[in-house]
Amino acid sequence: MSSKELKRDLLVFAKRNPQLFLELATDDNVQLRNFGIKATELGIISLSGDQRTFTWSSNNRKLMNVPFDEHPYSALAAWFKTDEGMEVYANIEKRLN
Repeated sequence: MSSKELKRDLLVFAKRNPQLFLELATDDNVQLRNFGIKATELGIISLSGDQRTFTWSSNNRKLMNVPFDEHPYSALAAWFKTDEGMEVYANIEKRLN
């Protein structure tokens, strides 16, 4: 889809479901998932081919294993809320800025 089509679809969705749109826009997990996706796209972290392990792209050190039958970026978002995950989140955030 083009960006114009995406914008149009987003506006239609927001008009039809304003409450759900606002909930999703402010949902902490959605923001954390998007943060993880962005870090992966920029090559800061990597997701293995079988989508079970996140690693640092620079040295291939393992960050976390994705629990069975869970979406990788949802698991990463939950992991970012742990003590170890918060440290990694801060490190990635520094690299993004």
